[in-house]
Amino acid sequence: GAIRVYNHNYVKMNDHNLSVVVKSSTTKSSLSVLVIGDSTVYAGKETQKMLDLATADGYNMTLLGTMGTGANKHEGRSGWKAETYVTNTTSPFYNPTTKTFDFAYYMTKQGYSGVDCVFLQLGINDVFGRWDDINTDAIDTYIAHMKTMVNSIRAYNASTKIVINLIIPCGADQDAFTDT
Repeated sequence: GAIRVYNHNYVKMNDHNLSVVVKSSTTKSSLSVLVIGDSTVYAGKETQKMLDLATADGYNMTLLGTMGTGANKHEGRSGWKAETYVTNTTSPFYNPTTKTFDFAYYMTKQGYSGVDCVFLQLGINDVFGRWDDINTDAIDTYIAHMKTMVNSIRAYNASTKIVINLIIPCGADQDAFTDT
């Protein structure tokens, strides 16, 4: 297969051939999932859809989190950025001793024994309001805080799957987010 990247004028910028390796299927009888995000997660619609799909397939999925109701748990907070989860003292992941995002601290504090998969659905609030490509500090800050979160999850358990949901449509530059 191949991946090709085009700019907004449909001019090919790069391409790369890749090999697809099919691995043998492994199926777990159940899955524990934690979804961390902003208002798109706080609404609970996506996490409820995950539960509905699992139920329809006869699959046992448990959502973890301190937000939501019933089985529809998550860690979604309106207006939050990756930075908020990493640096805000009200973040459930913020360890007052280390003064940063600490996934092991969160898991212990919540009494969770493990998690199979963590979804990170952040980015809208991190870059919202950036109008030009001259100052990219918002993107740099977002990436740095996402790395902090991913590294902390990996330090807790390197086999935990991490899914980074792309919720902002791709654009050739950061101005695309503000186009109407």
